[in-house]
Amino acid sequence: MDFVADEAVEHGLKDDSSTGWGQIFAWVTIDAHNYCMQQGIINGTPLTDSDVRAVWDDLQNPTYNIRSVASLTLYNSYQFGIARPSLTTSPADTQALLARYNGTGDDAQQYSRELIDLCNVLENYNQLSRNK
Repeated sequence: MDFVADEAVEHGLKDDSSTGWGQIFAWVTIDAHNYCMQQGIINGTPLTDSDVRAVWDDLQNPTYNIRSVASLTLYNSYQFGIARPSLTTSPADTQALLARYNGTGDDAQQYSRELIDLCNVLENYNQLSRNK
């Protein structure tokens, strides 16, 4: 379905879709970008609703897309009123951020429960590297 949604945006049949490696919407990227700018985390120009198509096009670039995912994670932590993600982020906060990244509701919660196990496995390996 992602391919079909992307094609619809490319052909002007739809304004936005989740796209790129991070499967992120342009409107979400705009909100996260503007928040991070206001916080002094990134530099740039504020984006508006009129930038949706340009941002969507930019999200096709993997580097821009992944940076946008990082901005969104910082924005989501602000939305939840929790500290910015770090090596000390609790598993519960990590799971909450994973859920919020994927939306709201039961499907997002289920996805976060599935992903937290993978995060825990990766953290075990990462922790070994940090303790060398």
